[in-house]
Amino acid sequence: MPVVLFVDDEPSMRRVVQHALQLHGIEVHTAGSLADARTACERHVFDGAIIDVWLDDGSGFELFAWLQEHHPRVARNTLFVTGDIAANADLGRQVRALGRPVFVKPFDFDELEDTIRTWTRISGGLPAISNAHTERDLGAR
Repeated sequence: MPVVLFVDDEPSMRRVVQHALQLHGIEVHTAGSLADARTACERHVFDGAIIDVWLDDGSGFELFAWLQEHHPRVARNTLFVTGDIAANADLGRQVRALGRPVFVKPFDFDELEDTIRTWTRISGGLPAISNAHTERDLGAR
């Protein structure tokens, strides 16, 4: 069973995502802040992380940088979620530069599940995620 960390500062979003993914056989731990996410990573082993770009105590990019240093396997299997990427061209460029997928809220849970399952099927490498998803959602030009 895949085990993922979902980081979002909105409690209702954490509950909905956790419930939806658990119905699909994915174990989901949640965190509402950078500090909570770091603590969760020290206590549990995750196959990957789903991180909201904007958090109350910082950005998802800060957490991603920390994961790259402390939990590189989780960092390789990280995707971002956000509700405002289309309105912010600078943010779109930042996410593309990281080479990580981004799902724009509201996102498709079937597609999210498929992405998570690639993390557990592919051992020792990057998940087989096409940049097409990232570029489509970011409105790449």
